[in-house]
Amino acid sequence: MIKRTWLFGIITISLCICLYLLFSNLNYKNQALAASHQRIKLDELFEESGCQWSETHINAWAEIESGSKTFDDLKDMGVELCHFLNLELNSQKTFNYKTYQKQVKIEARDQKGQSYDIIISNNEKTHVVINIYGNQHFVDTQDYIDKIEDYFHSIKALPRISATLVGTFDGRLDSKERKSIINSLVAKINGRVTQAMEDERLISIAGYSHILDTAPIANINFQIASRYNAYEGKTYLWMGTPIITIEY
Repeated sequence: MIKRTWLFGIITISLCICLYLLFSNLNYKNQALAASHQRIKLDELFEESGCQWSETHINAWAEIESGSKTFDDLKDMGVELCHFLNLELNSQKTFNYKTYQKQVKIEARDQKGQSYDIIISNNEKTHVVINIYGNQHFVDTQDYIDKIEDYFHSIKALPRISATLVGTFDGRLDSKERKSIINSLVAKINGRVTQAMEDERLISIAGYSHILDTAPIANINFQIASRYNAYEGKTYLWMGTPIITIEY
């Protein structure tokens, strides 16, 4: 009888442990699912500011491999990259040779009017740089980032990608108004500001948000800046992930 009671107790404890692990796992999955639903894209955050879109900048680069490559190798890489990004049409290619570096440059536009500047260079190591610029049509920034990531992953490279959106407000917004807009955007992404700079002309902040699906650089995955341009009579807003990569 004692033996049966002991066995029953062991079985009961084992079931309790299994149920605990099961519910813990479900709870973790639910939390992860909830976190994924909270993700916000840079475009969505940009639209929350209420500014008028002006420019899109996307920059990516990666080190492909070590070792010397011929000009033909670099040219072939350029052709394959253009094909992957659907840039076969209207592309211009230039080839530079120096004793210490071989380089292929490609200028092209896609069907949405975005401009591409691509540089493939080799000097002991091979690097690929892709710069995308648009000021004609607002596009889905994440779609472009995903496409670039797909390309680099297809050649087994780990890229560093940044995106910067530029917008304007008509007229002059004083520092209090600009600060209010920036603070509301940071609150929207539950951001933690780690760097801030402010003077009479410029407000610039940077920090980290777990809601933005962007790998951080030195614990920073977003940057927001604003200043008034008296010459144009407009107030500018810059938003970048992980940082702003253009002059502001």
